[in-house]
Amino acid sequence: MILRIAIITFLLEGLFGGSFGWCEETAVTKVGVIAPLSGSVSVWGENVRDTLLFAQEELGTQVEFIFEDDRCLASSAVTATHKLISVDQVDFAMVVCTESMLATAPIFQKRRTLVIAPVASGAAVSDAGSYIFRTWPSDALAAERLLSVVSKRHKKFGVITEERGYPVELAEACRTAFQGSAVSLVQQTYSSEEKDFRTLLLKLRKATIDGLLINSSSIDS
Repeated sequence: MILRIAIITFLLEGLFGGSFGWCEETAVTKVGVIAPLSGSVSVWGENVRDTLLFAQEELGTQVEFIFEDDRCLASSAVTATHKLISVDQVDFAMVVCTESMLATAPIFQKRRTLVIAPVASGAAVSDAGSYIFRTWPSDALAAERLLSVVSKRHKKFGVITEERGYPVELAEACRTAFQGSAVSLVQQTYSSEEKDFRTLLLKLRKATIDGLLINSSSIDS
């Protein structure tokens, strides 16, 4: 619900102005939306899509949302970006996933297209460019909060990270936050296609960890 309110508010007041005088204009504002609408992380994209379609009941026909499914993959997001800019000629854009946002930021920057990142939490998104605006807290803050909790009862903490945008960014934020602290961080990674975690768990058990974080973005991991 908070995400929905934030996106709707930003669209209504940020992009189009709080006075709503834009309703008198005849031109249609095109907003390209790059989101995972299929695959293992589609829940994130579906939530954003449904929120925007809900918002369109208030925005009316003055705003057109053009949705592109990138499955949270950088290569798909780049292809979608070129299409939205060259073919659809969008006025603004939204990019949901961290991996996709970081991959497409240079393109949007070059074209001076304003982009909202409503869910992308990777710390690097904050420095992605002057045309990139995030509305979600940074992973750096999440890592610091995690350390504050973990340090109360753990000395050697394990993290198993899925090798894709958001988890990798969070793992890096954890590495930075835990560095120099009293808690040792033991990290292992796995591919999104991997389903057998016995080897990783045995490695962490051998390292004698006393706590564990499963750092994943795929709902079926």
